[in-house]
Amino acid sequence: MQIQLASRPGNAAEPDTIAGSKKVRASISWLAFFSCAVAPIPLFSLGYVRSPHLQGTANDADFWFLILATLTQIQGLLVSALLEWKRGRLPKWRWAIPAAVAGACSIVAIPLYLNVPREWSSFLSLVAGTTQSFMISQFFLF
Repeated sequence: MQIQLASRPGNAAEPDTIAGSKKVRASISWLAFFSCAVAPIPLFSLGYVRSPHLQGTANDADFWFLILATLTQIQGLLVSALLEWKRGRLPKWRWAIPAAVAGACSIVAIPLYLNVPREWSSFLSLVAGTTQSFMISQFFLF
């Protein structure tokens, strides 16, 4: 029975019961974006205030964790971008620009850790994650 339902062509007049209405999808998307973009601001502020404002070194464990997180984020960005490139529902600029910005912020965070106070590297990582969240919300909405 499930196979028959899945293979049945959808009627444009029928509501999308799997993903929900467009309003519900938009609400979920904005909630996800808000939780990634706005909610971390107080936490970043608290971390900034309590930071010793020193630049990091390659001997810090956090430096290697940053590289690990960057590699993981780049992989996620590549997979998301390749899936949308193949799907082709969005104009290229709606996913390519955020993917490039998020990737650049994530990569630049690594040398930044070694050259300026560490909190700025964390800030760029936060910007990269927020931008990636925005890019993914584009897929969800359209």
